[in-house]
Amino acid sequence: MGAALRASAATVILLLVWKLPRRPGRRELPAWGVWVSGWLILIGLWVAALLPSRAMAGLHLVFIGGFGLLTIGVGTRVVVMHGGHPPAAERLVLGAGVAVALAGALIARVASDFVPALGNGLLTSSALLWPVA
Repeated sequence: MGAALRASAATVILLLVWKLPRRPGRRELPAWGVWVSGWLILIGLWVAALLPSRAMAGLHLVFIGGFGLLTIGVGTRVVVMHGGHPPAAERLVLGAGVAVALAGALIARVASDFVPALGNGLLTSSALLWPVA
């Protein structure tokens, strides 16, 4: 019940306040990253609420994909803007390499819940890719 309430509250905030259905105004990787992080939070919370046997996978979507990507995206914006650099410099900090490493960490961690035979290898991969990102 608590997970469903949390997912419902997040849905209202993400859809109505964040206006998640609208695509980002700037068509650059950092803006897309923040937008995708919102979707990962939303999807992960609902996975945890609707599939209790896969709650851990859902929460990793929330924390690695959602909050991790959001933190990197917002941190990038802060560093660039407070450093007196133009907004275009964001893509130098949050580039494709960071996005690929973070996506790899997320995919490996979630996959470890679904493929137990590869669990240790996938967890190790995730643990190595996360700090690289």
